[in-house]
Amino acid sequence: MAVSEVQADLGRCCGDRMEPIVIGKKEVGLSFELMEDIARAEEVLRLKIEAPGAPMATVSCASGNADRALMLAQASGAWVENMEGAAACAAARRVGAAFLEIRGISNWAGEGDISTWRLEPAAERLGRVLNSLLGR
Repeated sequence: MAVSEVQADLGRCCGDRMEPIVIGKKEVGLSFELMEDIARAEEVLRLKIEAPGAPMATVSCASGNADRALMLAQASGAWVENMEGAAACAAARRVGAAFLEIRGISNWAGEGDISTWRLEPAAERLGRVLNSLLGR
C-alpha cells in the first residue's frame, strides 16, 4: 500500500543522476502524502487495512537495470517503482476523492529477467487484501 507517491523521474536525466526542473526559484514536482487518504478509506470501510505500507515512485520509463533503480530510489526515497500511481493520485485529488493504492509486488525494480518475477504469488497476495477490503 502506498503511504506516499512521487513522480520520481520528472526532471532532467543526467547520466547517473536526476536534476529537478526549476522554474524561477521553485522546484517543479509532483508528490503526495497518502496517510490521510488511508485513514479516510479505513473510516469508510470500517476496518483496518492490513497491508504493508511503503513510499512509491511513479516513473515514465521502468528501470532497466539495478543502477537506475537505485538512483531513483535514492533520489525519491521510494521503495516501490510503478508507472501510474502519481497520475492516478493527481486525478483523485483533482475531483476531491481519496486515493488508495494497493499493489502486489512481483519483482525488484531494474530486474530485467522476467523469469525471476513472482507474478502469481504477487497477484494472490493482492487478491487476499482486496477480498478482505470487500468483505469477502
